[in-house]
Amino acid sequence: DVLRDPRFRWILGDGRNHLLATDQIYDVISINAVHPRMSPSLYTTDFYELVDGRLADDGFVCVWLTTHGVSKREFKMLVRSLLEVVPNASLWDVNSQHLVMVGSKRPLRIDYELWLDRHTRDSVKGHLAQVHLDHPQAILSHFLLDTSALRDYSRDVPVNSDDHGHVEFSREASSPATKAEILSELLELRQSILPLLTNLPQGVSRSSLFDESVSHFLASGQSILGRFHLSIAQDRAAAEPYLERSMILWPESDATAHLLGKCSHVAVSPRASEFQRAWARGWIHERDGHLPEAMAAYRDAVRSNPAFAAAHRSTAVLAERLGNYEEAITAISDLRKLKDSRSYARWQMAIMLQREFARRPGESVTVPIDGNELRFTPDDVR
Repeated sequence: DVLRDPRFRWILGDGRNHLLATDQIYDVISINAVHPRMSPSLYTTDFYELVDGRLADDGFVCVWLTTHGVSKREFKMLVRSLLEVVPNASLWDVNSQHLVMVGSKRPLRIDYELWLDRHTRDSVKGHLAQVHLDHPQAILSHFLLDTSALRDYSRDVPVNSDDHGHVEFSREASSPATKAEILSELLELRQSILPLLTNLPQGVSRSSLFDESVSHFLASGQSILGRFHLSIAQDRAAAEPYLERSMILWPESDATAHLLGKCSHVAVSPRASEFQRAWARGWIHERDGHLPEAMAAYRDAVRSNPAFAAAHRSTAVLAERLGNYEEAITAISDLRKLKDSRSYARWQMAIMLQREFARRPGESVTVPIDGNELRFTPDDVR
């Protein structure tokens, strides 16, 4: 529990003002998931100069970037603005419309032996397994561009500053097609992670690592395209050929199998955690119409890992489908306790309540939440 760790100190306030007022030097400064139109002061050269002054010589600044709601030119401005201040940077793929740019004072080098050692620690690997990143090459395969490539990519646009807030006041249009254009250009320029790897473990040759990296590089490129068609274009027919090619190149990829809906792959994967295998078994049973078996598997997944949000969601939806309203509400209540799932839980509970009101018009509904019984009326969830 990070919040209870004595090394952790929670400071509630404006991050930019904090950096302005403190003389503390940080190893990592992360600007996370705030859109440049909503928090424009966190995407200017002036802010990055402030960050640079509070960053350790071997520290990193991590900047969340999005292709959503920005034009191709604006996205390049966001890239160039960080590069205007920090001498080194790299760009990493996160999902179909989000990326992370990592800046540093020193050139990025990855100690591969240390990477493998830390990646295989149970405390680390367990968390990474929840998002299908437990293979040592999985995170590395999300690397896109290094410093020189990013400078070439963004050289023809102005920087975004406090005095010249181009992105904040821009009227340039963006659309799903814009996201595709940005992604296509980045993939055309995409580079291998291999030149950044140092200190190979004994017994690992650079040629064998090259062969492994190439297959992961090609597979992840196909997976990125498939994921985009699946989640942004919402075109499964267009996505599947890319994802199938990715699986051929990297058969062990649980992430690609998950995108393809190949839960049969995850259900028997020795690399998947028990809760993932249980959830996959539930998905297969539900798909095949074996609903009691599916519910039993989802319950096993929850017992194996109470923090696994997908298992709570699946339990809730199937329980309601089976007419077990109380178990459905209990599962949503448990989901609500997970910090990253609260908004979804509130939405799902409202949907369930509306369906229950439709089934029982004119009546109120009592819901057990956190040991208390709360009574809702239709007006509460309109």
